Amino acid sequence: GDEGQLTSRMTNDANSVTTPVQQVMNTLLSAFITLVGGLFMCLATSWKLTMLALTMIGPVIYLTGMYAAWSKKINLTIRSSMADSNAQATETLRNVRTVRCFG
Repeated sequence: GDEGQLTSRMTNDANSVTTPVQQVMNTLLSAFITLVGGLFMCLATSWKLTMLALTMIGPVIYLTGMYAAWSKKINLTIRSSMADSNAQATETLRNVRTVRCFG
């Protein structure tokens, strides 16, 4: 019971941590270069319009933070549910082997 649940949660948590880190590291440099290049092009085209566009950064960061908090709660619930179902499956398979031994 408990050992299967613990093993399952450890596996799911390790996968949940490493996968996003790998994805972020893969796209970070590309996004930074695109940002710097785009900012340079905007400033070269129209600095006034660029300043106006930059006023949207604050609200976008705020909305992103709200979404991140909401998403974190949902992801924790999903991981917990997956760990519980994996633990149940592990326990069920262990019980099937026990029944076969005595059956």
